[in-house]
Amino acid sequence: MLNLRLKKKYLLIAVLSLFLLFTVTNVTIAADLENYESELKNIQKEQKANMRKLSGVERQISEYSYDIVTLDIQMNDNTKKILELEEKIDEASKKIEEYENSLNDTSSIYDATREKYNAQLRYIYENGMPNIVEILINSEGFSDFVRKMNVYTSILDYYKSATSTIKNKKEYINYVKKELESQKLQVETYKSSMEATTQKLNETIEDKKKKVEELQTTKVDLQDAVDALTKKKEEAFNELEDQINKIVKNAMSKANTSDSTTFTGGNFVWPVEGYTTITTRFNEVYNLVNPAGSAHTGCDISGYQIFGKPVVAIEAGTVIVATYSNYGYGNYIIIDHGKCTEDGKTYLSLYGHNTTLAVQKGDVVEKGQVISYVGSTGNSTGPHLHFEIRIDGKLSDPLVQYPAMQFSFPFG
Repeated sequence: MLNLRLKKKYLLIAVLSLFLLFTVTNVTIAADLENYESELKNIQKEQKANMRKLSGVERQISEYSYDIVTLDIQMNDNTKKILELEEKIDEASKKIEEYENSLNDTSSIYDATREKYNAQLRYIYENGMPNIVEILINSEGFSDFVRKMNVYTSILDYYKSATSTIKNKKEYINYVKKELESQKLQVETYKSSMEATTQKLNETIEDKKKKVEELQTTKVDLQDAVDALTKKKEEAFNELEDQINKIVKNAMSKANTSDSTTFTGGNFVWPVEGYTTITTRFNEVYNLVNPAGSAHTGCDISGYQIFGKPVVAIEAGTVIVATYSNYGYGNYIIIDHGKCTEDGKTYLSLYGHNTTLAVQKGDVVEKGQVISYVGSTGNSTGPHLHFEIRIDGKLSDPLVQYPAMQFSFPFG
């Protein structure tokens, strides 16, 4: 009788010890889970900041690169204009040289003609005007007299007219030369201005190129930081998954004890009544949801106006996780349904991206009880419910549990 009492006492102590072990383990795992959630949140916050900086740097590089191209076009246009101005200056210089030569030739002719005209005037001044009587006497007739008088007068008129014409031509050539020199000076001044502008454009281009090089270095540094954070985030995500797996493993261990929850099996309740559109299937690779590039761990339930719709427990059980994951599932719940009496396997279900939670960790829920509401929290592209089922700790396609239901797959 005493031995029986002792055995019962030892058995009670063993059960209590095992219960305390599971309780302490759950508390430790939950604390680790919160730490990893916090770490993921900080990593994502830092990564978002770096991504914003990276985006700003890329925008600046794009703006500077555009400015450089625009300035290059302006500088090329200015260089072309300078070459055209140089051609005009050369052309004006040649014309000025031609007019200078013409002016010199005209000046020589003018000087020679003027000298002959002056010689005639000196002859008349020294000898007087020819005696008309002498010309008349020496003429063979009146017509010869008129001819000789006309010749003498025309010589004087020719030299006088020629001198005046050549003088006017000389003045005109000199005027054109000065005009050309003035135009040449204007062109040279404009050319100097264009060269100064081109020099400034070149300096601006070099300055922007230098800034682009500096920004490229900054971009590389930021990209390295983003890549490092991405790797760190993936590692933290994997650690978070490990913690969830520990919770699952712990629940499985608990299911093998005498105080574990059981259910009789049968049909599970669909978590979102009336919504059977599956946008992402189980095992489908979707890097936005799975940053490490792993296969999708459940199925995504979506549909028109699904946001805010109630989410129910697919089976009775105990809420072992009810928290927020900034990086992964957002507001999510894990329910331990215990061991199924029909197949002897343990079942857990996960509900992610909820807008709000209606239960807390440790709550015992009934089959079909509202536990949350559909949302788009965490790493989500839009309102939907991420739904998982784990059997004996292993991920399983949730849709297999609903053979009688019809589902639609809009993305194949």
